[in-house]
Formats: sequence, structure tokens, C-alpha cells
Amino acid sequence: MKVNDSKKYIIVGLDPGTNFGIAAITFTGEIVYCKSAKNLPIEEILKEIASLGVPAIVCTDKTTIPELVKDVASTLNVPIFSPEKDFSFEEKSAVVKSFESLSGYSTQFDEHQIVALFAAIKAYKHFKNDFKLIDSLLDKLIMELNFNFRNSIKLDLFNGIPPKRSLYNHIRHLLKGYITESYPKDSGVFSKQVSSLNEELSRLRKRVKLLESLISKASGEKSNKKPIKVSETTFKFIYSNDKKEDEIDASKLFGGKQNYFKVLILEKASAKNVKMLLSSVSEIKKNNLVVYMRKIEGDPSKIAKILNKFGVKYALLNDYEEELSEVFSENGVFLFPSTNVALVEENGSYYLSKSKLLELQNNFLRS
Repeated sequence: MKVNDSKKYIIVGLDPGTNFGIAAITFTGEIVYCKSAKNLPIEEILKEIASLGVPAIVCTDKTTIPELVKDVASTLNVPIFSPEKDFSFEEKSAVVKSFESLSGYSTQFDEHQIVALFAAIKAYKHFKNDFKLIDSLLDKLIMELNFNFRNSIKLDLFNGIPPKRSLYNHIRHLLKGYITESYPKDSGVFSKQVSSLNEELSRLRKRVKLLESLISKASGEKSNKKPIKVSETTFKFIYSNDKKEDEIDASKLFGGKQNYFKVLILEKASAKNVKMLLSSVSEIKKNNLVVYMRKIEGDPSKIAKILNKFGVKYALLNDYEEELSEVFSENGVFLFPSTNVALVEENGSYYLSKSKLLELQNNFLRS
């Protein structure tokens, strides 16, 4: 997500229902808004949120996310935060009361305001330590870059390394050192977690091999079944590895095109090709697009900037590398490996579920 530090970004807590609660907290923990209203339509909810600042995340107090919260997050194109467990109203009130006194915000809250405020506070507390770490890292980074790397970046220029790429390499190198310093040494807990994750990874690899074998066999067999018809339209589930296609009844499984992003496919993605592709699209909003690239050619940062310029926030890549994801993220675009998703085909056009993108986005932000 590309941000403008002159704007006020907010963490939004919601309590949906007949009586609707809305609360907002800044990244510094300041309560800036708390309100409840009866029979509030979603259009009014979105207007209320937009008037407060730029929503960064939408939060709920439930482990099972309410549909209205999903709709608001999808419309705003932001991730959703939900707590690790469900809390009693007394527990929520205690959290709000203790936070209220610390923040200097004092007023009488009704039940729905307390629930909305609790949801926002839980999200803020979840990310609070990471916020502090980010501030600390940036302070150190700016000082280090300013004093030690001016000449290094200029020397890299003589060796054919562009200034932005050199700066990016230095930042990555420094961040690795700072992050190592910022976290405690392994006391045995981390080793156990790593061992457990490696065991799970081994089990998953075995399952993947089994599935690949089954898919390979299925793709080699000729099916005598007739395709399923949905009115006059046939949908297909297209797997990104192109090993299997299953025709499905989309009217039973999906909720309509409003729940999907349209996917544009590029075999070879260069800055020029991406610009030409997006310039040719006019029938739908660019922020409802996903660009699927099989291969990147040229400077990935230029491609990411063009995507961002056209309002495209998501991209998929076959030849995925984590470093490329970082480059795209720096330029306001989320890049995900295409192996993590499945596309839906309708009459030659491809679509990707909004809920799947939000899931990938949440995983990326928490990683």
C-alpha cells in the first residue's frame, strides 16, 4: 500500500447490527472517533469512515467475521483484523476503560461503541510493538544511510548499479542486521517452533506430491461427461499451473462478479507492455483489476510504479521471488505467487475472488 504521511491513517473498529458502532484509532493510539447509530446503511458507514481519514484496516470483535464487515473491507480495499478468541462484554469493557484512561479520551460509551472501540484497540495492541520497531528501524536506518552510504551509493554508480537499486540493497542489508538485533536470542522456544514447522512442511510436501500425481492422471484421461451448463454461460476453475481444469456450476458456488477482480494476463511483463495493456482497458475500474504476469522483463520497480499509477493494487507472478514482492510493495502494489490462487474463466475472461486476495494480503501484512 503506497501511503502519504501527510494524511491521517486510521484503524477502524466496527460493530454491525441494527444499532451500528464505529470507532477509529490512529497509528499512535489516539482515539479520534466513536459513534453508534440505528439502521445505518452501508453507504452511510463508508461516508462516515472516509470523513475520518484514510482507513488502513477494518476490525471486528468476532473470531467469525460478520458479512457486513467483509463488505466494508472489500469496498475500502483494506485487510480485516479479528481477535484470536471471542471475549465477554465485561472483558471488552475493561479493555476499553483501561485504554481510554491512557489515551486521554473520556466520554460515556454505549454498548455498541464499546464493542467497536474494543475491536480497534485489539488491532492496535496487536501491531503496537511492530509499530515501535518500525519507528526505531527507520530512525537508525536514516542515520546510517546519511552518514555511511552516500559515497557507497555513488561508487556503485560507477559499477553500473542504478542509485535506487543500490539504495534498496543497502537498506535490505541494514534491515537484516537491525531485525536480528531487535529480537531476543533463541532460548529454545524458536528451535521447537522451527522443528514443528519443518515437520508440517514435510507432511505438506507429501500431500502436494500425491495431489500432483492425481492431477497428472486425471489430466491424461478422456472424460465422457458432458459439461455443466449454467444458463448460457460455462465457468471453469483454471489452476495457475495449467495441470487441471474442472468445470463447475458457478451459480451455486459464487456470489456474482461483484465478488471478483478481473484478471489481465501478460506472458512477458515489461514496463512498456504493462502500460499498453492498462491503457487499453476502459470498460472497468482499474482498481478492480489484477495483472497476472508469467514472466517479468526489465526493471520490476518501473512495472510496479506503472501498476500503481493506473490504480492496480494487486499482481500475480509465475516466476515469483520474495525480493520482487518487496520491490512491488515499496511501490504500493501487492505481488503474490500465482501458485497460491485459482482463476475463474467466463467466456474467455478471467476472474479472481476478492476474498482470496484479502486472505493473501492479510498473510503478507502479518508475515
